[in-house]
Amino acid sequence: MSFLRFGAHPRRGVARLLIDVGPSSVAGACAAYLPDSTPILCYNKRVPIIIHPDEPPETAMERALEMVCEALGTEGAAALGRLTGSGRIDEATISIDAPWQQTTMHMEEKREQEPFTFTRRTLAEILERSRSALTEDSDRTVEQHVVGIRLNGYETARPFGQMARRATLLILISWIHSGIIEAIHTLIRRKFPISHPTFIGGPTLRYRALSAAFPHERNMLILDAAGHTAVLSLVRARMLVAVQEFPCGEEEDAWVAAVDGALRQVAASYPLPHTILLVADGAEAPAHARALEEAKLGTLWLSDDPPKIIPVSRMSAAQVAMTAEALPDIRLALMVQYAALGAVGD
Repeated sequence: MSFLRFGAHPRRGVARLLIDVGPSSVAGACAAYLPDSTPILCYNKRVPIIIHPDEPPETAMERALEMVCEALGTEGAAALGRLTGSGRIDEATISIDAPWQQTTMHMEEKREQEPFTFTRRTLAEILERSRSALTEDSDRTVEQHVVGIRLNGYETARPFGQMARRATLLILISWIHSGIIEAIHTLIRRKFPISHPTFIGGPTLRYRALSAAFPHERNMLILDAAGHTAVLSLVRARMLVAVQEFPCGEEEDAWVAAVDGALRQVAASYPLPHTILLVADGAEAPAHARALEEAKLGTLWLSDDPPKIIPVSRMSAAQVAMTAEALPDIRLALMVQYAALGAVGD
């Protein structure tokens, strides 16, 4: 990240509210996406989730979120105004991780006796059928992300317009309890006039952001080591094919053992790539990297070559810039980068 100071206000562009609901903390940020410029993290705040005796975890999470929204509505709006000339928020993206959401892989298939042409409408129909089945008699909201398409059993990156008798979709499913979404939406609406915030599962967001940040890594593992619940995601041929969420202890030995167990579960179904992107903040990233190297996990790869562990504790200046009022936070930086993938300036 680079640190920026601004004088005259540039063109306003798009201002986004970013909320990260993690396993042990809630964080928020105000980010500016100016025309022809690197996205800028203007202000951010992270609050721990502290569960009081005899209260449900959701209550503690909502309390932390309310504190974050209060800070974003005052200090965050002021920081955004100093940069762009306006403290108004245009859009919001909310990333949710376990235990507030769960991620699984799901396969959905379309079979016909006669060949059919695979179109975008075909894709939408399959996804709608999948969503209907998954949400039947359920109080959960489902986010679906297609990570692979096979036609007649063969994987293809260009399915549209092709003929097939059988189409198989590999879908990443994020289950989010509808009550959690409504509570988050209600708290955000109290401070910001945003009617349709975007909700996304944390593993999906980090996969998309890191795939864009590391375009030459076709095969990799993403190990998000933030908090007491870690997430291991497997990317093969640039597609997310497996997600393993698991609890991990605060002690280094317990943490390494938990990661080892998750790697073994993934290795039971897939060959492991040699690149591991280790997502953590500050000194935790190199410390965790050293612990994994010392654990000699290379035997899982059935090779003499140990895996290449790349600590990802900050984004480069070419991806995310920061004002002097913002603090380094890798998860929020990845959110800024993810939202930039679809940002359009005024």
